[in-house]
Amino acid sequence: EGALADYNQALALNPRYAEVYANRGMLHLRLGRRAEADADFARCGALKPDMRSSLEQRINQLQGQLQIQTKILGH
Repeated sequence: EGALADYNQALALNPRYAEVYANRGMLHLRLGRRAEADADFARCGALKPDMRSSLEQRINQLQGQLQIQTKILGH
């Protein structure tokens, strides 16, 4: 939760910081907060359309990692 507070503070200072939206979205995904992640990814893409491709790759990688962890942990 500390990282989330840091991202929120960074966005309060600069709400056009697309990379922070991307990173906060990744954190939301890790925490199982899909709706919040989707909102952050959408905002990132709106601010920096050229980041969409690399962001999609990062999301897919993270989702794959989370699926593997779920299988291993049996959740």
